[in-house]
Amino acid sequence: MNAPPPGTPTSTMSVPAPMGPANFTMKTFDQTGGGGTLLGQVNVGALITLGHANVLDMAVEGIVSSVSMTPLPNQPMLQGDASTGYTLLGNWGAEFNIVLKDPDGNILLTDAPPITVQNAPGIYGVMDPADASDLHVQPVGLTPGFVQATFVFNNADGTTFSAPPVKMRSLSVVEIADAGSPGIHAFTEDGAPVILPPGSFAGLSRPTALDYDYCRKTLAVADGALNDVLLFGLQGVRYPYAVGPFSGEADPVGMVLNVLDDGYFMANAGDNTIRGYRVFGPAFDPISTGTIQPSALTCLNSCIDFLIASASSNSVVEYGGSTQVSTAGKFLGLNLPSAIIASDNVDPVDPHIFVSNKGNSTISVFDTAGNPATLSGSFPGLSSPTAMSFGTHGIILVTNAGNNTVSEFDINGDPIPLSAGAFPGLDQPTAIFSVVPAICYG
Repeated sequence: MNAPPPGTPTSTMSVPAPMGPANFTMKTFDQTGGGGTLLGQVNVGALITLGHANVLDMAVEGIVSSVSMTPLPNQPMLQGDASTGYTLLGNWGAEFNIVLKDPDGNILLTDAPPITVQNAPGIYGVMDPADASDLHVQPVGLTPGFVQATFVFNNADGTTFSAPPVKMRSLSVVEIADAGSPGIHAFTEDGAPVILPPGSFAGLSRPTALDYDYCRKTLAVADGALNDVLLFGLQGVRYPYAVGPFSGEADPVGMVLNVLDDGYFMANAGDNTIRGYRVFGPAFDPISTGTIQPSALTCLNSCIDFLIASASSNSVVEYGGSTQVSTAGKFLGLNLPSAIIASDNVDPVDPHIFVSNKGNSTISVFDTAGNPATLSGSFPGLSSPTAMSFGTHGIILVTNAGNNTVSEFDINGDPIPLSAGAFPGLDQPTAIFSVVPAICYG
C-alpha cells in the first residue's frame, strides 16, 4: 500500500485474517514497495470475529532516531543550562520542549512514545500525552549532586533511542513570608535568591504562616490581616481554593497540613482556637485553647497530637485530638516563644521539640514529653528568632526579626556557615518553609 494522496491523512486496505485473536503490524518506509528506511510502525492486537468485516484503526507512530531538548521559558524553579547542568527546585518539576526526528531528519508529529529515564535516581520524566513535544521532568527525591540523566525513547519497532545525556539535580527551595513587603521570597537553601515573575504571590497583606501541600503542589499562606489562607504555586501563581474557604479565621499565626486527615489546621491568636479544614467534606470542629493565646503551631505523630506555643503565657500546650494534655512542669524556661517544630518525621529514632525564644534570642530543646534535652550545639548568633523550618537532611532554618536574616543549623544545633549576603532583601520575616523534593504520600 502506498501513501495516501496529498491532503488525505489516511489510507485503507483489506487483508484476510483467520478468526480469533491476532496481532497486526503496519510499517511505513520512505520508498515504495517497503524499501528504504523504516519511518514508522504500529502494532495492534485484535479479536477477529466471523461473518462481517472487522475494522481496525491503526495510527502509525514515527520511529525516533534523533532528538533535541530545550527548556521552556519562564520557569523560576528550573535553574542552569545544558552546559552547567539543570537544577530542579522543590518538587515542582520542569518542562522541556522535545523535537523528535525520523532517520531522514524530518520532525515527527506523533503521540508520545514511551519514555524512561536512566542513571538519574530521584528524577523521572514523562511525555505530555496532550502534546508529544513536551517532556515533564519531576524530582522525587534529593539528588544534591548532579547526575547524568539519559532519556530513552522506546520505538514501536522494539528499538530504543537515547537522547544526549544532561546533568540534573534536585534541591530544596526555601519560601519565606515577609510582612514588610508584604509577600513571599524564594531562595535556594544556601540563600541564593530565586527570581520570581512580576506579580507573584499577589494579594497578601500580612503573611504569618506557611506550609506546603505536596499532594496538590500548593503553598498555603495564612494571612493575619486578611484572616484567610491563600494558595499558590511555588512560582507565585495564585490558585483557586483546593480546600476551604477558610471561614472563621482570626489572626492565624501557625499552620500545619496533615496529609493523613487531608486537613489544614490553623492556630488563631484572635480567638484562641485551632481550626481545621478538610480538602473534601466539612470543616473540623474548632478546638478552644481557653485563655492560652497561640503564637505557633506544630504537630506530633502525624498530627494525632498538636503542640501550641504561646508567647503570652511562655508555655507549650499539647492536645491529643481535641483533648488538652497536661504539660504541667514541662516545656519550662521559655521566653516569648515564637515558633515550634518537631523532628519526629526527620529523626524518628531520637525526636526532639525545638522552640524559638524571641525574648532572649535562643532555641529551647525538649524531648517529646517536654523535658529539657541537651544537644552538642547551642544555636548561637540568633537575633529575635521568629520562625523555623526543617530543610534538607534535617537542617534547621531560622528567621531573625532582629536583623532580617536567616540562620542555619544542623540537627544538633551547630551552625552551618552561610556566605555573606545570603537570603537578601528580607524586611519583616514572619514564616519560613523549606520545600524538599518529594512525592505525595497521601
